[in-house]
Amino acid sequence: MSLPPTRRLYLDDPFTTAFTAKVVATGTREGRAFVELEATHFYPEAGGQLPDRGRLGGRAVVDVQEDGERVLHFLDGPEAGLAPGTAVAAEIDRATRLDHMQQHTGQHMLSAALLELFRIPTLSFHMGAEGSTIDLDAAELTAAQLEAVEDRVNLLIQEDRPVQVLYPDEAGLAALKLRKEPAVTGRLRVIEVEGFDHSACGGTHCTRTGQLGVLHLAHWERVRQKARLHFLVGMRAVRDHRIQNGRLAALSAML
Repeated sequence: MSLPPTRRLYLDDPFTTAFTAKVVATGTREGRAFVELEATHFYPEAGGQLPDRGRLGGRAVVDVQEDGERVLHFLDGPEAGLAPGTAVAAEIDRATRLDHMQQHTGQHMLSAALLELFRIPTLSFHMGAEGSTIDLDAAELTAAQLEAVEDRVNLLIQEDRPVQVLYPDEAGLAALKLRKEPAVTGRLRVIEVEGFDHSACGGTHCTRTGQLGVLHLAHWERVRQKARLHFLVGMRAVRDHRIQNGRLAALSAML
């Protein structure tokens, strides 16, 4: 018997991190126990974004992955210990969820600023545990370009513009002028940074630009003849600033 698609509650409610859901199936895959829920707020790894972490029925959720239209919650052990049909309490790590939202919304704004100011398109996005990158359709970046882009994004953050989820019809979609041609067809979910960017995306995002705090461009490198730009948003940028200041202080003490 095939199971229906998992209802993905995070698509329209990114700030809920505690909920109760019905278990519809359990199993193991490559020695890892997983649980499927009828509906979930857990985000599965997709679109360059890392999965959520948290707890399910008192057990640690160490990974979340897609299986077609279903979402699998992998637990920290070989047995799920949860019976289908039962209700289970779930909790998402709030700090991790906010961090991922900041990085992903920051990427949208960074890619839009690069396109707006210098006509440089983004080819791909990768979110790491410590830092994130975008690969660009450019061979190099200048210091002046990086400064201009960083200033543009941080001014938009200070303006605290609304960030909304849209589900436009065909006519509405044509009017939006998406930054990038979507890879999927059918009903699209579009992330709008008011007056600045529209991009089709299935990830979790901040609801106002001010929630990002700050964006910092760390450095760029050339990979396969293309520029790869490393960036940090929110507390990641704050921690990096603290580390760099500590290094400067240590060097000064040696002089």
